[in-house]
Amino acid sequence: MENFLALNREIMKHWVYSDIFAFRVWIHILLRTQYAKEQTQNFYNGIWITQEYGEFIYGRESWSKQLQVPEQRLRTIMKKFEKEGMIHNTEKVYPKCSLLAVTNYAKFNQQSNQQSNQQNSLQPEALDGDANQQSNRTSTGDQPAPNRQSTTIKKDKIDKKEKTVNKQDKLVYGLQSNVLLTEEELDKLRTKYENLADEAIEYLSMWIVEKDYKSKSHYAAIQRWVIDAVQDRKAKAENRPQHIAVKQERYPTKR
Repeated sequence: MENFLALNREIMKHWVYSDIFAFRVWIHILLRTQYAKEQTQNFYNGIWITQEYGEFIYGRESWSKQLQVPEQRLRTIMKKFEKEGMIHNTEKVYPKCSLLAVTNYAKFNQQSNQQSNQQNSLQPEALDGDANQQSNRTSTGDQPAPNRQSTTIKKDKIDKKEKTVNKQDKLVYGLQSNVLLTEEELDKLRTKYENLADEAIEYLSMWIVEKDYKSKSHYAAIQRWVIDAVQDRKAKAENRPQHIAVKQERYPTKR
């Protein structure tokens, strides 16, 4: 079963699933991670690298080209993965690449205990939710029919309310992890502005840090002025002269 990965459906509730770039990077990580228990030697960028179980070779420049993800965006995604404990640094650094590791990789690696591994989720909180749901189902089943029906109706109302709230939850984006957007807002920005949306998020992220900028809605701010600022910066960069102007020295004239 070494050619298979265990991918739980709970990932659909995770923020990675709603971010096309992040999802692509995460799946690539799982596919590139060393799944064998034995050490392996891999030739990368002109050198031999020893990989342990659960480790993967990461090079931002090569991954960016292979996955067609902008380098800045890729850097932000990897930092967020590390911040949330999905991956961690092995402190093994090589020319143009690093050796990273997937946290708890065993639950993604297809083994003989596949069935038990499938019960694990990408996010620890989801496990608690499943356990509570199972407990509620068990206790509800022991109740009389009228109570059971009442409990089911209440539970359905709570579930619908939670889904509505979760859909409006804001997630953090940007290099400094300080741009707040809902999944719906992010989708709208990328649909409307395409790749410019990610550049605008990074621009706003740095602007918040450098200028101590505050806004009630980062979504509105991006549309109101950040997109224009990014476009102006790109236009100036394109029109900037390539040659270096040499300043003429002025010599005093004789009187």
